[in-house]
Amino acid sequence: MDVRTKSEPRLISIAAGYLVAIGWRLTFHVPGRCGAAGAIFLYDRLRDIPASMGLPPVELYRGDFVDRKSVEALEQPLTAREALLDYVLNDRCIWFIAAGNFFLYIARYGVGTWLPTFLQEDRGLSIAAAGWMSAVFEAGGVLGC
Repeated sequence: MDVRTKSEPRLISIAAGYLVAIGWRLTFHVPGRCGAAGAIFLYDRLRDIPASMGLPPVELYRGDFVDRKSVEALEQPLTAREALLDYVLNDRCIWFIAAGNFFLYIARYGVGTWLPTFLQEDRGLSIAAAGWMSAVFEAGGVLGC
């Protein structure tokens, strides 16, 4: 049986190694449901600006010297188009980070996708052990940062 797991957070890889022994369909349902539950939680808990919770602007709370007119301008929410065009696409640093991330993910996904299969088929490990071994790869990346 050829089981390839993506290298998204390593807990998923470890869990998938155990879930595939119960039933391969669970390796799709469990992470999807965890992601949906996390999205619902964040949608309920995240807020836009302090004023949406009835709090004063951050500048006033910290005691920064700003005039009332500039505080009111800061508190105006941006549309998604304005935020994207003015603050994301016009930032050179974001473009450099995106290019570096592109090349990093080519290598990362190559290893993450094929490592469990390689360990299982070529080295004879169980899929659960292959999940644990591939988790070490991601842990090393975290420590390397």
